[in-house]
Amino acid sequence: MKKIRSSLSIISHTVIFLICISSNIYSQSFYWTRTNGPNEGNVNDFYSAPNGKLYAASWGGVFESSNNGENWKYIGLGNKIVIAIAYFNGSLFAGTSINYNISEGDNGLFISTNNGLSWQLSSLGICGVSDIYVSNSGKIFITHLTDSFYDGYCSYSIDNGISWININQLTGLRCSEFSPGTGNSIYISAGFASMVYSTNDGSSWITNGNTSYGLYSIDASVNGNIFGGSTEMLYRTTNNGLNWDSVNYMNIYRVTEVKSFNSGFTFVGTSYDGVWRSSDFGNNWIGFWYPDSSNRFVSCLEKNSNDIWCSFSYGTSYRTTNNGNDWEEKSTGLSSSTIYEIFRTSSGNILTGTNAGIHLSTDGGINWERVSVDYKTVRTFTESSNGVILAYGNRIYKSTNQGVSWQFIHNNHPNTIYCAIKCSNNDLFYTADNGIYKSTDNGSTWQLSFYQQSYFYDIASNANGDVFANSNTKIFRSTNNGLNWVNIYSSPDELNVIAVSQSGIIYVSKQRSILRSTDNGGTFVDMNLNIDVNFNHFLFLDNNKFVVATEKNGVYYFDGASCNPVNIGLDIKFIWSLAANEDGNVLAGTVKSGIYVSNGPIGINPISSEIPNQFSLSQNYPNPFNPVTKIEFAIPNGDASQTILSVYDILGREVAVLVNEQLRPGTYEVDWDASSFPSGVYYYELLTETSQRYVFTESKKMVLLK
Repeated sequence: MKKIRSSLSIISHTVIFLICISSNIYSQSFYWTRTNGPNEGNVNDFYSAPNGKLYAASWGGVFESSNNGENWKYIGLGNKIVIAIAYFNGSLFAGTSINYNISEGDNGLFISTNNGLSWQLSSLGICGVSDIYVSNSGKIFITHLTDSFYDGYCSYSIDNGISWININQLTGLRCSEFSPGTGNSIYISAGFASMVYSTNDGSSWITNGNTSYGLYSIDASVNGNIFGGSTEMLYRTTNNGLNWDSVNYMNIYRVTEVKSFNSGFTFVGTSYDGVWRSSDFGNNWIGFWYPDSSNRFVSCLEKNSNDIWCSFSYGTSYRTTNNGNDWEEKSTGLSSSTIYEIFRTSSGNILTGTNAGIHLSTDGGINWERVSVDYKTVRTFTESSNGVILAYGNRIYKSTNQGVSWQFIHNNHPNTIYCAIKCSNNDLFYTADNGIYKSTDNGSTWQLSFYQQSYFYDIASNANGDVFANSNTKIFRSTNNGLNWVNIYSSPDELNVIAVSQSGIIYVSKQRSILRSTDNGGTFVDMNLNIDVNFNHFLFLDNNKFVVATEKNGVYYFDGASCNPVNIGLDIKFIWSLAANEDGNVLAGTVKSGIYVSNGPIGINPISSEIPNQFSLSQNYPNPFNPVTKIEFAIPNGDASQTILSVYDILGREVAVLVNEQLRPGTYEVDWDASSFPSGVYYYELLTETSQRYVFTESKKMVLLK
């Protein structure tokens, strides 16, 4: 694209992103939608409902499937770790963990009467839910904990969850998982009593037997054989709990789940060795199965008719329909990963570094494919000038085909890598929990560049090759390619992320504000945003505008004068990463809840669904103004048009670039906040270009009156 020459000046300012070509370009406001990936199913519970739907409780909220797990759709509670899910009489019941320290709002039992459109905390109040069970008569049972990890309760409801009755006899037994027995029998595993059961739909309860470690999972659905799992091993009783025998076969220990069938097939999920199975009620065992060597922790094992569903912690979900001979992955749409970084390659591919490995999208983040690596945690990426991409976590991997496949290249230290960069001379740096490391051979070997007894969180560089890194309270700079480091700033507040704009302005995020340096780190000035959020990752629009992620408060947009939230549709507010795809849509990576994508530009609002007949530039309003005014312009049907909207002072000097985007046909509105400019006459000019031709130029006058 050649430069567009204005009668006032030459426009040469480039904006990184904010092009929208999706079908939602004509929406009335900017908003976010949750993507269907990365496809990682860290599921804690499955539930097959009478309405024909299958529900999943995950670390990223509640999901539903209308086609037996072939595809999943997110339906709420994405800011929670959902432990258990159940459905009864038109209501969904979802129990969350009490130990999720980054969750928004309270934890406990949530109820939805509109299939996840809205959720309400039940009258049980704040608690940590272990399991939910609906009996044959329609009683809803729940096991739960209070703030004290060892206080266990069991309650039930006979009015569809409106009110709850505590079962005092079971208080303190640390009841956890339910299992149906024969008839109206109900069984519960108990950490302090092995097992309790009722033969009359919960009207009375019996405690039988005791194991060395208590039970935390149970299956009593097969008459004559009851299995229970503990943190150490698998147990079996054939006399209804009077006696328990340990099934201490090879590596069947640290049992997470157990499920049994009348056919004799029994499946056991473990913490270290995936799924074991037996075809004769546990007398003999047939191997074990897991999807890969780094993914052996079974977080969920559930029966659905004659099928078995299995989910792996920080991993994926699978189904077997032939007693475990074959397993099919059923994770499409399940997105419960923590997205540490979203990275766009030189070819336009999108990579995500997550707690569940690497994922690849070749269509701008719409569809995702898991890429095989033998260690799950990947936090950051770099790409060299020849297209070689490195992925960093506790190990380093290399890709020479834009992220399609990876090979392990380095692991000579025990450190966790937090951030990596490529400098202008192609040297690489990364920060770790014990210092800053450098490579001059594209990651094959690394040397310690700087050491101090504190974590280095982030690292960045400018076009001159200067490198900047921050620990929790200090900023360091190297002007000689990492040979020496100088502490250039010490902060009384904890620092988060450091970033350098295209022109070399340095930004450092922290609690309630952002530091900025315009003299290469010589001085840092607090931007005094005075917003009660913890700022995090940056995505630059230009030198004076950026989007910034926050912890627990979503995404904020700084327009050069003020910083405001842009969170419509973003129901998950803990954001760790931001990036733009090749079309310019913004991708926001969350903690535990996958990726959200914007519907259009931040700061440029499509205001009409009708396609104009011609280009136009409207008079700003209000005019005169103080200090914010709105400017409306229209782009007719035709090729996508490069549009530049600039502001000039009375001497013809460019003072602001409001738009520099390839916009689709439509009518748009943009604000100019002139808080930092003096009163006077200003001009704004719209320039457009289509298919390498000048097609429209118009300017108008406006008056800033303070």
